[in-house]
Amino acid sequence: MIDRQKTIELLAELIGQGERLVPTSTFVQPESVRECQYWFARIATFMDRISRQNSFFNQEARHLISRSNRGGGIYFEDIERLVGHLLSLRDAINDGLLIKMENEVTASDFSDFLDHARSYYDDQQKIQGAIIASAVFEDAVRRMGEKNGITNRDKLEGIINALKSSGAITKTEAKKLKYYAGIRNSALHASWDEFDLSAVGDLITGTQHLIDNYLAAL
Repeated sequence: MIDRQKTIELLAELIGQGERLVPTSTFVQPESVRECQYWFARIATFMDRISRQNSFFNQEARHLISRSNRGGGIYFEDIERLVGHLLSLRDAINDGLLIKMENEVTASDFSDFLDHARSYYDDQQKIQGAIIASAVFEDAVRRMGEKNGITNRDKLEGIINALKSSGAITKTEAKKLKYYAGIRNSALHASWDEFDLSAVGDLITGTQHLIDNYLAAL
């Protein structure tokens, strides 16, 4: 079972991020589109962590994400609807109405999502590939930390250091994970000039290795 308090805290973070994205005009401003896409990816991986893909909360979140991209851009009402959906999920957790919260995200679930990043990479779409791969990488590292009893680290580097100290990964493996975390940080802050397409390929390959060699066995 996923730690309830940690889940609520992450959900609050996603709600806050969405509220900051709500534009004052009809569509999300161009400079915020990348951050918005990263938010979508984080929501998708979050929903897969706490619920089955065929659950109402998961399906509705994915529906709202898929309908948000319209002819003129990302429509503001769709962002508000998605924030409202997250608020309803928060209330369901707080009120005990969400009885079944899933913790068993399988290696195939991660790999399926990572395939989307790989498709963008193959099409030489650096930004889209980096955004999705970054979300999968972060979720995988945090889940690996949780499974090894590491739950009090806010930053990925702290989790990686703790995994190394505990012997869960080697010094060389930790160095690689920090390299991937650096790419993730650049993508999170929309610093696209700090990495190239080959780095996205490294992130995807490294994340897949993490999934195959660590999460599959958990």
